[in-house]
Amino acid sequence: IRPTLEYVSTSRPTILPATTNTVNDNLIDEEIIEYKIRILAMQDIICQRIILTFPQRVEYQLVRKQFSQLDLQSSILSSTSLDKLDSIMANHPETERRQNELITKRKIYEETIKELHNLEQHQSNSNTA
Repeated sequence: IRPTLEYVSTSRPTILPATTNTVNDNLIDEEIIEYKIRILAMQDIICQRIILTFPQRVEYQLVRKQFSQLDLQSSILSSTSLDKLDSIMANHPETERRQNELITKRKIYEETIKELHNLEQHQSNSNTA
């Protein structure tokens, strides 16, 4: 005859009451919300780097910023070098494709914000109900 404890430990796990399942669902919802917030924070950082009025690549924005921070009176760089950089990048074959990618990312970001807002609205409604 097996000891009772051993029998209990090897038996099938008991089905938890319905209240426990609800708590687990809420924990899962909280994890999903937390995950979405983390994604949104990351997307927000990316979107802050996008300058929509000057629709070139993000990398180019950083390069241009570094250029403008340099001493423009030096013999190597002048205001014309910035203009040249602009025209070179404007004709870059990758520019339009990357610009469209950034616009698409912005749309996804805005849709995710709406979803999160709806989810929070639903959460607050279900909490008050």
